[in-house]
Amino acid sequence: MEFRAKKRIKLSKTVNDVIGEGVFATKPFKKGDFLLEYKGDLITRVKHARQLEKEYEKEGQGSFIYFFKYRDKSCCTDATNDIFHEGRMINDAENGDAKQYCVMKIVEVNQTLHLCTFADRDIAIGEELRYDYGVPTLPWRKATQ
Repeated sequence: MEFRAKKRIKLSKTVNDVIGEGVFATKPFKKGDFLLEYKGDLITRVKHARQLEKEYEKEGQGSFIYFFKYRDKSCCTDATNDIFHEGRMINDAENGDAKQYCVMKIVEVNQTLHLCTFADRDIAIGEELRYDYGVPTLPWRKATQ
């Protein structure tokens, strides 16, 4: 099963020099609407994912690994090489930030995990989609305040 929000989301121009590009709504969304899936390779060995992060850094490329817990098990989805899905391009916004319009949820379909973003409030056309990455020490948070 694939989750899609066809022609409702688009990558846009650069938000700023720190954040880079963003994902914006091209149609309005209601609170609770599905937005995008964070697609990539599911990794159940977190140690392996940490090694991948180091390799990506060594190669000078960004890392798009999302760590999460599901049923008391640590997992992650590596979307670093999945460049065709906008879900990995939604920017960070600290929980409680006025720019946080989305929430990430784990959805299980036919025993397969999907990381999906949903509207956390009504979203108007042209608004940038953001959610809390869950990591309080991200370097860009201070740079964008």
